Amino acid sequence: MIGIVIAAGYGTRLKPYTESMPKALIELEDGVAIIDYIIKVMAENGIGEVYIVTRSEFKDLFALRIPSNKVIVVDVALGDGNLWTLYQAIEKLRALGIEDDVVISMSDHIYEANILKRLIKMSRDSDRVLLCLDRSVRGEEVVEGLKVVVDGSEVILTGKDIPPLSGIDTGLFYIPKNLFSEIKRVVDDKGRKATLSDFVNFLARRKLVGFVDVTGLRWIDIDSIEDLAKARRIYWDIVRRNLIKDSDGIVSRYVNREISTRISVALYRNGIFINPNILTVVVFIIGIFSFIAIYLNMYILGGVLALLSSIFDGVDGEVARLFNRQTEFGAILDTTLDRIVDTLIIGGAIYQSFSLGIASPKIEYIVIFSLAILGSIYVSFLSNIIRDKELVAKARNRFPWPTRDVRVAVLAFAIMFNQPFIGILYILFSSWFFIAVVVISIAKRVRGIGIAKIIKKAAPRPIIFTPIRVAVYEVIRDVLFLISLIFITAKGFEYLNTYLTVNISTIVWESILAVELALMAYFAYRVLRSLWYILNRVGEIVARSLWITPTVYGRISIKFILLLMIILIMYPINYLLLMSRVQRIIIDFVNYVFLIAVVILVIAIAIDVIRVLEHKIYSYISRFFK
Repeated sequence: MIGIVIAAGYGTRLKPYTESMPKALIELEDGVAIIDYIIKVMAENGIGEVYIVTRSEFKDLFALRIPSNKVIVVDVALGDGNLWTLYQAIEKLRALGIEDDVVISMSDHIYEANILKRLIKMSRDSDRVLLCLDRSVRGEEVVEGLKVVVDGSEVILTGKDIPPLSGIDTGLFYIPKNLFSEIKRVVDDKGRKATLSDFVNFLARRKLVGFVDVTGLRWIDIDSIEDLAKARRIYWDIVRRNLIKDSDGIVSRYVNREISTRISVALYRNGIFINPNILTVVVFIIGIFSFIAIYLNMYILGGVLALLSSIFDGVDGEVARLFNRQTEFGAILDTTLDRIVDTLIIGGAIYQSFSLGIASPKIEYIVIFSLAILGSIYVSFLSNIIRDKELVAKARNRFPWPTRDVRVAVLAFAIMFNQPFIGILYILFSSWFFIAVVVISIAKRVRGIGIAKIIKKAAPRPIIFTPIRVAVYEVIRDVLFLISLIFITAKGFEYLNTYLTVNISTIVWESILAVELALMAYFAYRVLRSLWYILNRVGEIVARSLWITPTVYGRISIKFILLLMIILIMYPINYLLLMSRVQRIIIDFVNYVFLIAVVILVIAIAIDVIRVLEHKIYSYISRFFK
């Protein structure tokens, strides 16, 4: 597989900056141009052969950054399509005897490395063209981007001037070499104006175009000065997110890396280089102090230091990657000291278990403690020696999450709450569960063992959908039932309070009210379910009229349903608390929490709606001031 970066455009909206150089040579940070970032990301993901396609006047500029034999000069005039550029590049590579599957990147796009990773992963078993689809775009991104419509796993239509029913592309494509001849057919038909959109639409009619869903990953198309300013901000978030590894556990991914990557990127942005090996030793010392604190019965301090050791553990590797100072010695030192710290913290938990009388020096406890220590070491050992990193990543990132970050976090909190034995049992179970899963998975590949399978049953044919008017009728009916139940239940509580004053048994009244509360919850669920169905059915119409993707519409719909759900459950929750005879201050506090949630959701919905309509607002303002 080779990479081709299309950098032959004129960048008219970025003038005067693009009058003397292409967009690809604009810097994102000091010394790092867009093209540098693209080539680096491709190289890190196994694409070592990357060719830059440009105009003759820019050949020498690109040759200053990459070998001149990697620069392909093509004949491009203002207004020519990007497929015409790609066609010339592929023909010139063929003439040189270079013909391989190709990943194509626009030179004015920067993207998170995971977008390219997903594309490469899906291309392994694909003989179709693949594009990367973002379903969550909005505003100006929708207006400028190449809109995409998909049906199932296939792309059926693309274009600049169609509604973004499914999303927009992110500037990355995969084309297998067996479809190169189709590029020529489109160019013969469309001429120099042929675009990748024309090519995709041509193949889509034959079901030869798929997509990779990259929704939620960061990327940006740099077309204007405003885009460039935004890209230079987003770039640092992309750099930070690129530091997260596939093998990271849930604690590391959502907590530790959120802190450590910000520290590492801050050091890098400010040009502060600290030898990664020194950082490794500093983190090791924090782990030593954690053990000492536990030994001195300062359990809270010991637990906190263990957490800090885990959080800062990633900084050394991140700094090494950012400053390109990775060494084999550093990797060995980091792994060795991590295992020592793990063993010491587990040893501290064992000591605490003895000190608190939770465990005793009996053979069963010794076996448990020994297996816990051995398991924690063996997880790291297997993760490093197994060549199938995808298998390892899957096993590490699912229940019971045996990764170091999760083990240290669980053990640290167990130590702080004086329950060290629970933490040790978790390490024992999670580690050996991981070991068993990995070993069995590899054994099944060797032996071809099949244990069980799930047979999926299709829905009955023909599949029909409830008409909108029927759903609306159901909503109105259920809302009326719900209002009636709220009124009847309120009256029931008034009678209950009255009878309590004259000492009449409340069992019957409370039973009736409990049934009413259950019915209230049931009808609230029916209302929400019907509204969700209606919102889904009208989603395509709304997406077409507002030029938003169904994913963005879906997120707004989810927040709206959550808002209604909170409002609807306030009544049964209040009545349930009254039946439980809790203090009034607790009921008021619960209502206050509900109010905060309602306000947050209203603000979030308002912000999303404004973002959805921003391109229409800008268009209206522009027409107004003309």
